[in-house]
Amino acid sequence: MDGTAQAAVQSVGQVNITAAALTAQFSLLVIMAVATAIMRFGRSHHQSSSPLLILGLGLVTLGFLLFTQDVRSLWQPLLGETALPSIGSSAALLIMFCLDITCVMILVFFTDGSHGSPFSPLFFILPIIAIFLREPFSRLALYVATVSVFFTVALIVNTDDWNYAWQQRSSQVRTRVAFWWVSLASLLLTTLLAYATRPR
Repeated sequence: MDGTAQAAVQSVGQVNITAAALTAQFSLLVIMAVATAIMRFGRSHHQSSSPLLILGLGLVTLGFLLFTQDVRSLWQPLLGETALPSIGSSAALLIMFCLDITCVMILVFFTDGSHGSPFSPLFFILPIIAIFLREPFSRLALYVATVSVFFTVALIVNTDDWNYAWQQRSSQVRTRVAFWWVSLASLLLTTLLAYATRPR
C-alpha cells in the first residue's frame, strides 16, 4: 500500500472515531436530559439549572467535534471558499471527556451524591467510551483517576450524617464504604480488561 492509500485509510479511521464520538456524546446528552426531565416531575427542587448545564455541555462538546479537521472536511465544501477554524480530533476528545466528567460531577453533587444520584453510573461509562474511541493510556489513566476522585468526594460530601455515623461505627458507613470499594474496583477491573482486549 503506497503512502497516499495509507493516508486515506488513516483519514477514514479518524473520521470514524470522531463520528463515533459524536454519536456517543449525543447519546450521553440524551441520557442526562431524560433523567433530568424525569426528576423534574418528582420531588427534586434543585434541578432548575440542570437543563442549562446539559445544553451548554452539548453546545460546546458537539461544537468542538463538528469543527475537528476530519469532520470539517465533510461539510466544508458546502461553504465554498469560506475558511473556518478547526481543531484536532485528539484535542477535541480531550476537551469532551474533561467537560463530561466535570458535568457529571456537578449533576451528581446536586442530586444526593454518588450513593443516591441517578447520574452516578455515568461516571463509570466514560472511561469505557474513551477506550472504544482509542484514547491513549495516559489519558485513560487521567480519566479514571479523575472519576475516582470525583466519585469519592461526591460520596463523602453529600452524606449529611457521615461524621456522626462514622463516629458511631454504624452499619450505614460500612455499607457506603463497601459501595465505594465495589464501585471503584469494578471500574478499575472493567477498564483494564477493556483496554487489554481493545481492537488494535
